[in-house]
Amino acid sequence: MKTEEGYIKYNAIHHNGEVPYHQDLALLDSVRTELYDLGVIGEYGNGISYGNISIRANDDCFIISGTGTGKKRCLGSSGYCLVTEFNIYSNIVESTGLLQASSESMTHGAIYMARRSIKCVIHIHSSILFHALLADNSFSTPADLPYGTPELAVFVTGLVGNISGDKAVFVMKGHEDGIFIYGPSIIEAKECFYDSYHTYLM
Repeated sequence: MKTEEGYIKYNAIHHNGEVPYHQDLALLDSVRTELYDLGVIGEYGNGISYGNISIRANDDCFIISGTGTGKKRCLGSSGYCLVTEFNIYSNIVESTGLLQASSESMTHGAIYMARRSIKCVIHIHSSILFHALLADNSFSTPADLPYGTPELAVFVTGLVGNISGDKAVFVMKGHEDGIFIYGPSIIEAKECFYDSYHTYLM
């Protein structure tokens, strides 16, 4: 694990405010709990959280699990915040809620920006799945593009835009054990994860 894991690299503008509302937030949180129970979202022994999940709120906003929430099995609505604006070129993320947005918010935003049909994004960590996907020549980002950077966000937008369909998995070579999954709904994103999970880990 890299020592920089979990640290926010973008320019964060956060406003303390009400917990964001979304009709599917309870479902999103239940899927996150499933992933927590599988160990692909959680917290390392040094207290650094890993993994996060989000859902598109509208064309330009998304709700994402807050930074540093990996130790909690169930977050509830207070564990999420609303990203109201992001700019991958100026490296700015603006959010509102009780918690600041996850350190991976820029990458989530880049995925949503690539395809309007994408409604849910999941970021997990699994060493076994990470290396299995790489060995199978799955979609991936370059090793010299670390997480949380504008350069990575720009690459991810292009990568997702060139992948056929609105559901896929890709590996982040510059983010040790990091994997992203996305889909046109929460359930379809979850199913996309389980397709890989059952293929490589069962």
